[in-house]
Amino acid sequence: MSARGRPGRQGLAGWSTLPVLLTFAVAALAASPLAIESATKPPAGAELRLPRTIDRVWYRKGTKRALGGASISGDLTVTSEGLELTGRKKTLVIPLGSLRQVSFGKMRGDVDTDWVVLAVERDGEEELVGLRDGKRLGYGERTRGIYELLRRTVRSFAAAQYAVPSGWRTYDELDHQLTLSLPQGWFSAHESVVTVDGLPLWGTTVFSAQPIPAGSEDPAGRRRAFEAVSAGTTAAVILGRRETSRGMRCTGFSDAARRTVEQRLRALGARTQQAPWELGDLELGAQSLDGCSGLRLVGRGRRADGAEVVLDARAIAAEGSLFMLALRSEAEHYERRVHDFDRTVASFRRMVARGGP
Repeated sequence: MSARGRPGRQGLAGWSTLPVLLTFAVAALAASPLAIESATKPPAGAELRLPRTIDRVWYRKGTKRALGGASISGDLTVTSEGLELTGRKKTLVIPLGSLRQVSFGKMRGDVDTDWVVLAVERDGEEELVGLRDGKRLGYGERTRGIYELLRRTVRSFAAAQYAVPSGWRTYDELDHQLTLSLPQGWFSAHESVVTVDGLPLWGTTVFSAQPIPAGSEDPAGRRRAFEAVSAGTTAAVILGRRETSRGMRCTGFSDAARRTVEQRLRALGARTQQAPWELGDLELGAQSLDGCSGLRLVGRGRRADGAEVVLDARAIAAEGSLFMLALRSEAEHYERRVHDFDRTVASFRRMVARGGP
């Protein structure tokens, strides 16, 4: 299936199935320490050599499409200070410090071409611009390589999505879809149910301060680790990604869509084997996240052992996907943990089709 194809519904893992995923983790990948490296990392020992110049690169703004797809065509030079695009009549300079994100995807008005989509801060406002290979009338094959070069550059110089506080790292193993930052030393485990071109599209990712053993090596230990996350005893963040339902948009959620989100939240922990708990009333609030208007829902419940647990969840919808970030914590640790959780939420960035229609 192509990246633009629509996967079937069969076997989808909705947010409501998370307790089963956390308890059994039947198809989860091995847990590993968070790393800012990805499958596209150059071979070990390869150095980032700058400056680099790439000829015939197209540039456009995200707000409108110019004739032929580009407003500037020229040579792109990448340095440790930033980007410089030199055309016949115009030169564009983008300082590295003004970059807020480097991503890859469609831009407004384009159907069959991908761009390196840059979020650039100018005069206090964020603007989307695009770069792509200008050879073969814009259908050259170097656009992905330009993206990888710029991604390595901002990572090497802690710019854009890699500009994080000391003691934190950017998680980019799902960089085809999103990035976010978490404390160094945390562990991650993925549950991928729907993939497109070999990449996980919808599913669940759990980030934990405690190791999560691989299911093939220590299934009992893995169940205990997920149980600690479900029970709120371990500092952890749960990321859910699934297909949107009617009424879920970047501009907000309809009443029916909000009730759907609430129902999925109430299912969290309901089938946990060792420490089941039920949510009381949910407090509804607004949550602006990565340019979208979403929801914040906070609820409290009690485990079978009497301990009070807090669930704090944030949700947005964009490009056909519902993104949910959730913190579960024993009430006595909630105020301390929510500070880091808010930092993770604030760092969340969608990576696919940020400039899309």
